[in-house]
Amino acid sequence: MAQALIVIDIQEGLVKENPYNAKNFISNTKAIIQHFRDQNSEDEGLLATGSDNWQVYHELKPQENEKIFNKYYNSIFKDTELKEYLNRKNITDVTFVGMQVEFCIDTSVKVGFEYGYNITIVEDTISTFDNEYLPA
Repeated sequence: MAQALIVIDIQEGLVKENPYNAKNFISNTKAIIQHFRDQNSEDEGLLATGSDNWQVYHELKPQENEKIFNKYYNSIFKDTELKEYLNRKNITDVTFVGMQVEFCIDTSVKVGFEYGYNITIVEDTISTFDNEYLPA
């Protein structure tokens, strides 16, 4: 069983906006990233591509050998070559951490499930913001 950790949208600009339970969320996410590392040594606006806010949150900075897929849609799979990469590596199990639960996490989990991946979400490693319809 090959596994992959998929970290979605934990960017400087979003963390600066103080998502729900931010300190615990970042701490737990750091721990799950470290766990996977230990196991696998191997436009305009807030998040304008290439801007400081677009960068991966500094406390979670990827290592040189860790693959980054820039995404421009709610699904991490749409137009990113992630599925092809996972298939080449014979990865069948994916763990998702990241932001925002009701958008990118929700869509990516559903698409991953439809592609047949075994999905894991680790408690307190996903977050979002209050909105007009739901509290975070």
